[in-house]
Amino acid sequence: CAETKKIVPWVKTATEEDFYTEFLDYILSVKVVNSLEEAIEHINEHGTKHSEAIVTTNYFNSEEFLKRV
Repeated sequence: CAETKKIVPWVKTATEEDFYTEFLDYILSVKVVNSLEEAIEHINEHGTKHSEAIVTTNYFNSEEFLKRV
């Protein structure tokens, strides 16, 4: 996403298909979101149900993510 490219400018832009792909390699599809709700919605739509992650400093958000994903 555009926010990811601001942080790591040399990455390729992920496509919608990339978010559904399990690469079986050292490849990540990364999306920066604006809220916990947006993160959970994105993961529940595109996730594999076995290797999802959240990066946060908020304990409540991490626990809520674990419950709902």
